[in-house]
Amino acid sequence: MRNRSVTYSPARDVEAAFQVLADPTRRAVLDMLRRGSQPAGNIAGAFSVTRPAISKHLRLLRRAHLVREHREGRNRVYQLNPEPLRAVDSWLEHYRSFWSASLDNLKAFVEAEHARETHAATNDKAEAKELQAKVKLKVLKPVHAVFEGIIDPKQMSHYFISSGSARMEEGNTVTWAWADYGSGTMHVSIKKIEKDKFISFLWTATGVETLVEIKLEPVDPNITLITIVENGWPKVDKGIARLVQQTHGWVHFLCGLKVYLEHGINLRIGAF
Repeated sequence: MRNRSVTYSPARDVEAAFQVLADPTRRAVLDMLRRGSQPAGNIAGAFSVTRPAISKHLRLLRRAHLVREHREGRNRVYQLNPEPLRAVDSWLEHYRSFWSASLDNLKAFVEAEHARETHAATNDKAEAKELQAKVKLKVLKPVHAVFEGIIDPKQMSHYFISSGSARMEEGNTVTWAWADYGSGTMHVSIKKIEKDKFISFLWTATGVETLVEIKLEPVDPNITLITIVENGWPKVDKGIARLVQQTHGWVHFLCGLKVYLEHGINLRIGAF
């Protein structure tokens, strides 16, 4: 059996990965290979384009080291190689470092506030204020494209969920699934939708019901500022831990959305 696998070179930067993955057919091929190795014939049969076109796509993916090829008898078999996506991950590292300091400061502030209020001479029966997570990021796309990228489950499956039961519409309940991350599902109750402006919903992602509010603001015709606020955790140790966990999660959500909308890249491929 002749093995035609290749070795990924660290010198290949994120721009090379973006160029190869910019084509939706090649991204669909990688999604298919995420479920396991496939003969070339099976891959070609899954698409409406011609076999020579699929062969060209596979050749480009192989040159970018995103797939490996080997022979089994007379068949050419392809398998996913997620290693080159480290270049994309390195690109995102700039955002992670930006948020890391903010998260450390946030945790220190919340813990200091909690200690101060615990020892203050206040009524022990007074109702505790709820904790709130808040993140922001600009996306280089018009506000309507960002709005659709969030409420449409088909688009969300390229950066956040693996599938969704329906579009987000005010008053309905949708189900989101994460087939590549423990096969979990969650029911999400949509509270309010303002086209191209605002989205809010209730869910239990951290074990307690919290309210998520997403605000969209056009900075200019091709730049949108996204602000996400989630609140509903009690001001106790577990609430602080959930706050930090969800702040990390929303940072990944925004970075994944930004890369998908601006470059057409699905960062979930090979991530879990």
